[in-house]
Amino acid sequence: MYKRLINLVILICITIPGFCQVNNVIVAPYINLPKDSVVASQFISSLNKFLQLKEGADTGNNFVWRDERVETFLLLDEMKGIEKNAKLKNNSFYKPYLTNVVKLNGGTYAVAVAYMGVDENTPLLKAGFNLMAHYANNQFYFSSPLKQNTITWRVEKKGDYTFYFKNKLNEEKASSYMQTVAFYDKKLRARGQQTHIYCCDDFPEVLKVAGVDYNATYNGFNSNTNLGVQTADKKIIVNASDGGGFNDFDPHDLWHDRLHRVVSTDSINKPVDEGCAFLYGGSWGMSWADILKKFKEKMGARPMPIGLRYLKRSTILEITN
Repeated sequence: MYKRLINLVILICITIPGFCQVNNVIVAPYINLPKDSVVASQFISSLNKFLQLKEGADTGNNFVWRDERVETFLLLDEMKGIEKNAKLKNNSFYKPYLTNVVKLNGGTYAVAVAYMGVDENTPLLKAGFNLMAHYANNQFYFSSPLKQNTITWRVEKKGDYTFYFKNKLNEEKASSYMQTVAFYDKKLRARGQQTHIYCCDDFPEVLKVAGVDYNATYNGFNSNTNLGVQTADKKIIVNASDGGGFNDFDPHDLWHDRLHRVVSTDSINKPVDEGCAFLYGGSWGMSWADILKKFKEKMGARPMPIGLRYLKRSTILEITN
């Protein structure tokens, strides 16, 4: 990692004059581009367009490799707005640097891009991303390395669910998760969807397999549990739990996830949404029955507050019963 940082600092020093190019990737002289000059030009052109389009709708980026489009949407979510420096109020402070290109088999390349900026002669690394580049139709298409990074993992399919894991899947937790989703979806009158769950040991591994080599936003973090993305018919979750075998999930947050799939967050009554999450999913491993019991113990003989009485009989709860 330190060697890479040193190389990036040198790269910045070499390319300072090119900083006015806000969106175009900066290429150091030592980067091994495709040997054919035409193909190399197509590669740089395609990469620039892919990065320029990442800020728009994922479905509108026609430089995404179609065979792994949803996996790539997951990575694009992490790349959006990466150029911004809020402290300096500069929306294009961090520039994209091409840091590695490695040709693999069948016209595929492993690609690394870092976003860096210079403040008072100090190089700052914001993020680094790994991509797969696929050559077809005289241009390059890009994808997340998620499938490549987990190619040796075990796979278990259960109905609409596909679990990817290194050693052993927690069958009990996986079944409980699927049953809880079915329970929520029935109340929400939502149809099922193909769901792919990648089981990682911790959040750093989540980032790594998804293609995030580094992101300053997550520096020192291990509290986030997953990354996720979904389309109308497919959902991908890269999940972290001790042991990497899908050993836990939060029914509370799962309610929010399923509700937000069918109802726009702009129109959701947030207090009622939160109330439903407590009623159906409890909190931090504590069921609603336990929460209510503890609440009554704390409140003693006092009558239940009006807000809770309203929550129990709210229109949304009646609809979802």
